[in-house]
Parts: sequence; C-alpha cells; structure tokens
Amino acid sequence: MKRIAVSCALIVLTLSLGVFPIYTANEMKGIDKLKEEFSHTVLAEYGGITRCPYCPAASELLYRLYTSSEYQFYYITFVIDKNSAAKRRMVWGYLDRFVPTTYFDGGYMISLGSNETEYRNAIEKCGARDVHDINMEMTAKWEEGKIIINLCIENLEKKPYLGWLRVYVTEKESRWQDYNGNSFHFALIDFASNRPIFLFSNKNKNISIEWTPNMEGIESNNIMIIAAVSNIFPHLKKNPWDRPKPVTFLAFYVDQVTAVEPQ
Repeated sequence: MKRIAVSCALIVLTLSLGVFPIYTANEMKGIDKLKEEFSHTVLAEYGGITRCPYCPAASELLYRLYTSSEYQFYYITFVIDKNSAAKRRMVWGYLDRFVPTTYFDGGYMISLGSNETEYRNAIEKCGARDVHDINMEMTAKWEEGKIIINLCIENLEKKPYLGWLRVYVTEKESRWQDYNGNSFHFALIDFASNRPIFLFSNKNKNISIEWTPNMEGIESNNIMIIAAVSNIFPHLKKNPWDRPKPVTFLAFYVDQVTAVEPQ
C-alpha cells in the first residue's frame, strides 16, 4: 500500500507541475545500482572539428548521456581546429586521424563515429574495470581573475603509485560551434596542470594550482574543471581504422576522475 501511495503522490505532483518523469521508480533503482557498481568515475575524451558534418551527432549523444545521469562519467570535447592544446592531446597523444573519435578512460575503449550502443558499452566496460585505488577531491574558486584549484589525491593501496595528472579547464557551453551551429559542451580551453605524480602507499598529496585565463571572453559561471589521474605504465592500443594505414598509440588508462565548477 505504501508503494501505491507513493506512486500516486508522484503522479499528482508531476501532473501539477506539468511534467512527466523520464524514468520509473524501478528504472531509477537500476541506474543507481549501476553507478554503485562502477569501480571509478569514467572519463571520455571526444575529438571533433567545427566543419565536421558527423560531429554534431556525437556531441549530442555524449551530452544526452551525461545529462541523463545514467552513468558515473565526465567527458571533454577537444575542438581540434580551434584550440592548440586540444590538437596536441588528440593528434599527438592519441594519434587521432579521424573525427568524431572518442577515447574512454585514456584509450581503454575507443569509438569511431556516434553509435549509442558503442558509447554505452564503452562506458559500462570502463566502469567495470579493475583500477588502482585512488581517491581524489578537488575545490576551485575565482580569486582576482584567476582560478585557484586545490587537489587532494590519496593512494589507498599498499604499494607506491606513479601516475600522470591532467587538470582540464573546459567551457560548459563552448564559444565554438559545430557544423550545425550548436555550441560544443565541456570544450577544452587549457590544461591547468599536465604532470607526473608520485604517491607513497596509504598517503595523500595536496596540490595547489593557480590558473590564469589564456583567452578573452571567459565567463566565470561557464567553467568546469575536470581532473584525471592515469597510471604511468602504458598499453599499446590500435586506433579503430586500417586505412589509409593502421595507427597504434600508447594508452595510459585512467584510474580516477573528479570535477568541480569554480565558485
């Protein structure tokens, strides 16, 4: 009887608000359970260009999956033809030659194009990975036109950890638009930090970063800071194409991700 009463109350509430729930109560339980089962927060790095007619579909799909809250993940858009840091990450880091291409967890899974089944499969497989037990907390605030970022990274394992820290500064709604004239989301504008990191076993490290805006027109309420730690030991991975020739790269799998909007 209680479940029926709650359901009826929910129906009355949604009707009075003029809205309808996207998910049923059982579907929401399934989503929460999936998040709980993830070993870590997944990171997707998506490469695109403004003149690509296939990129809007990938952009829309990633944004829809992110805003649905179905998965415990963040994503970053690398607008390769507009930002030199984005180009370096995609073209030299992943040896990316085609767009849209999305690299999940540092290249553990790769998707060429904008297939929803592939994206979901990639996020779920990454979320089920065994990762190093790293905990990360971050705060960020504006001070005198700069962003002060404070990170606490903790190694919860019995062995020392050697990794690579990347702190991405992104615009939630980008100044750059896709082929259809829509703004990209979470587009990289700069790296606040891009450096190796060493953690003793069962110890934490506090890192303070000061980032000065590197371009005009940055709005303080339009910034998302995303931090990721990857294991320093690489894996040889093949990009998902064979023509004009196969391309392999060194993938550094992500162990933990966090994000915050500067206050």
